[in-house]
Amino acid sequence: MKAIDIKRLDAISSALHLLLKGQIPDLIIQSDQEDEINQVTRFVNSVISEQKALLDDSFKFERFNAKHI
Repeated sequence: MKAIDIKRLDAISSALHLLLKGQIPDLIIQSDQEDEINQVTRFVNSVISEQKALLDDSFKFERFNAKHI
């Protein structure tokens, strides 16, 4: 396996680890290659974006409730 592919897989692993711990990682930089690793990277970035949006919405909802209680 190429060193660059190992780095890409490490980035995916790190992002998934943070998500499992309840943290929102930065998006993973995608490569120019159209391969399976890039497909997984796009999927993980989608999950990160969705989690970030859910967290942002939760904070907005919490602030709204705090003002109206």
